[in-house]
Amino acid sequence: MQPDSLSQAYEDFKFGRFAEAEERCKSLLERNVDDTEANHLLGAILFQQGRSEEALAHLKRATATSRATAEMHNNLGAILYKLGRADEAMSAFERALALKPAFADALNNLAVIYLEKQKTDQAIEAFRKVVQLQPELLHAQANLRSAYHGIVPPWHFAMMDDRRRNEAYEAAIRRAATCLINSRMPSRRASGRDHDSRAE
Repeated sequence: MQPDSLSQAYEDFKFGRFAEAEERCKSLLERNVDDTEANHLLGAILFQQGRSEEALAHLKRATATSRATAEMHNNLGAILYKLGRADEAMSAFERALALKPAFADALNNLAVIYLEKQKTDQAIEAFRKVVQLQPELLHAQANLRSAYHGIVPPWHFAMMDDRRRNEAYEAAIRRAATCLINSRMPSRRASGRDHDSRAE
């Protein structure tokens, strides 16, 4: 067997070989339990399989380091939201935006919580900014229309299965041989509080 690596784990994850991807990540974590990228990717793998509590533990570990990216905080927030912990999710999205103020996904996710909390004006303002940042995001446009009607959107989170994010994440993974990974978990949109498995 070739030496385990994050890029190999990602390849397994990308093609649905979750058991192999999980094994590779765990092997990396045996060498360094605080490996930011390995914890992040393992969280994605576990989440993909509906193991949200386990995924949460790894995302928390990933975001506890100075190398944590805005995408990691956003994904932590998405898992917290799925688990019904909206206030903690809001804090995670805010941390993501502190690192990356123009991060449309995190702003969209935060706006969803604003709307749930009946902070309609804040939700509309946030959704409008998302649409300005990325007009091509159809789910953000739908969310804005819903906000104007005071309706919590039936689906909204971007987390695990978006082609653009998959490609960006894969490109970053491939650069890991010579530099630090600016990793991004592929995104998946949610339905209510339950993230679909429509396979960043």
